[in-house]
Amino acid sequence: MRFLVYHHLDMSNLSLLREPEDQNHQTIAETLPDKEALDLLYLLTIADIRSVGRRTWTDWKAFQLEQLYDRTRSFMDQPRERPLMTGMDVLAGPICMTPHPRN
Repeated sequence: MRFLVYHHLDMSNLSLLREPEDQNHQTIAETLPDKEALDLLYLLTIADIRSVGRRTWTDWKAFQLEQLYDRTRSFMDQPRERPLMTGMDVLAGPICMTPHPRN
């Protein structure tokens, strides 16, 4: 749960503030322990954006976030030489673009 709270803004920032052609899906995938974490992170990011205000969630934001989610999911489905990060490695991951407390 802590991972989701710390990183949901990262998914939003990577999907909305960067070009879709960037390799940002790989950045996210390498910090996630599994595909379930990606699913939960995606849903929390949507909920957070929508909770800001009635007009905050737009078709463009939905499209950008969905594209990042789909590219990340596809990347995670591919076989890789090194496993995805797990456990405490995830909490210490370099992806966080916004400061957060560490306990």
